[in-house]
Amino acid sequence: MLASRGFVIEEAEAVALGAGKNSAVGAVLRPIRNGKDLLDEPRRMWGIDFTGLTAEEARKRFPSLFQIVLTRVKPERDQNRDAQFREKWWLFGRSRPELRAMVRGLARFIATVETAKYRLFQFQGSEILPEHKLVVVGSDDGFVLGVLSSRIHVLWSLSRGALLEDRPVYPKTECFDPFPF
Repeated sequence: MLASRGFVIEEAEAVALGAGKNSAVGAVLRPIRNGKDLLDEPRRMWGIDFTGLTAEEARKRFPSLFQIVLTRVKPERDQNRDAQFREKWWLFGRSRPELRAMVRGLARFIATVETAKYRLFQFQGSEILPEHKLVVVGSDDGFVLGVLSSRIHVLWSLSRGALLEDRPVYPKTECFDPFPF
């Protein structure tokens, strides 16, 4: 969960800053995806992710990226009522360590949009930062993707999940966790 759109930059700016798998900034500047990206043409946006770094480490190692976050995120976070957001303004609102551990070492992971008219699962490369409205499955196995995409699982998720207006919601704890693989 970002808790500020200031962490997100357009691809042209990311490339100008040295984005890419083989660059030094690749550890903290990564492609980011949300639900719209999965269901439509990806926006080609990048996220600045200083997870695991102190503000001083981020400033020293990645000064250009730190300046962007300082300029675009800190003023907004200074006004936030949540003390954690104010005090750790250079970090995402919630870094989701359990998600990071789950996909560590995988070449890809499976994702679906939490709330969508149609249930669609797809692989995302391990370099992708998933935004908080994506449900992530820590598997790179095509068999698992096939089971999740099956009619049986889709019907299961429709019966177990919720509705937001006319769109099915896929709560992981109700639809994925108890599914009898």
